[in-house]
This record gives sequence, structure tokens and C-alpha cells, in this order.
Amino acid sequence: MTNASAYGPMEPLIHSHLTDCLPDGHPLARVTVRCKKCGHSVHSEINECMQTWLETEWGNYCTVCYPIGECLEPPA
Repeated sequence: MTNASAYGPMEPLIHSHLTDCLPDGHPLARVTVRCKKCGHSVHSEINECMQTWLETEWGNYCTVCYPIGECLEPPA
């Protein structure tokens, strides 16, 4: 899943376990999402955030694995 637009890369989207659900129209609202790096579940198919996580155009990351300070290269 990416959130890139016709205008270039977008900022990471932060999804919080405090607000719990993604909007009904979100493409990831009804799917299981795992952290790209560690594989832990961050969102379930019943539209429940398991933990706070970041949706980026390079993948989805839990807050522990999000590569802050690392250079993210766009996919080839």
C-alpha cells in the first residue's frame, strides 16, 4: 500500500491505537497490516489498530521499527 500522489511523495500517515479504527473508505481498513521490518501486526482485518503505526509509500512500520533518521529510497 502506498500513499504517494501525482504530486510526489507524501508525509507518513500516523495511525493511532488510541483512535483505533481507520476511516471506512481507507484501503487498509479491512485488511491485516504487518510491520515491514519486524512483521508484528499493527492493524487487524476487523478495522482495529493493534498499536500505533506509520503508513508510508515505502511500507508500513510500527513505531519501534520506523526508520527515523535513515535514508528511505523510493521503490524501483
